[in-house]
Amino acid sequence: MKKLIVYLFTAFCFILLINSVSGLTISEKTAGTRELNDPTIGNRNAPITMTWYVDYQGPFDARFYLNTFPLIEKEYIKTGKVKIIVKDFPLSFHINSKQASRAANCANEQGVYKEYITKIFESREKWIDSRNVDSEFESLYKEVTQRNLDTFKRCLKSSKYNSEIDSDIGEGNKQGVSGVPTFFLTRGDKTVQIIGAQPFVKFEEEIESLS
Repeated sequence: MKKLIVYLFTAFCFILLINSVSGLTISEKTAGTRELNDPTIGNRNAPITMTWYVDYQGPFDARFYLNTFPLIEKEYIKTGKVKIIVKDFPLSFHINSKQASRAANCANEQGVYKEYITKIFESREKWIDSRNVDSEFESLYKEVTQRNLDTFKRCLKSSKYNSEIDSDIGEGNKQGVSGVPTFFLTRGDKTVQIIGAQPFVKFEEEIESLS
């Protein structure tokens, strides 16, 4: 009888251990997905995902963000229907675009991604040809927040996000992205592509088709 009790107790502890390890593994896998590493605007549980391939130096990305994005945010993001996952796609002929991607990722690390890229797009003409673009990006960060400024500076000067940016470019190439902005709207197994800085009505039409 005593041996049986010991056996049952040991089995019970083993089951608890397995459940604990399984839960940890699931959590780690979730945290490590590419989607969770990319800047995200909106509720991560939103049913529709909009993947945005962006070049922060691109005039059409600026047009989308400053003119169309606020309407999408009001109608679909703040209502929990859509989330935007942002992937970097800096074009090689835009000399400061890749550094802008680094700056945006560093700002995302500090929890001020949306506020920061608003500054990037609003001041685009000031930095696109700058020979001292790091100074420009640091100044924009200080306009958003003074928090962890030294951390942001170190991040900006490092190669920390190079592989992630290159991975985004590779993913975009596999999906046939050749220009920016390019968007993929996905719900379940349905995906719709939108190319260019289309008016809000185009996004509205495609989002509603997936709703």
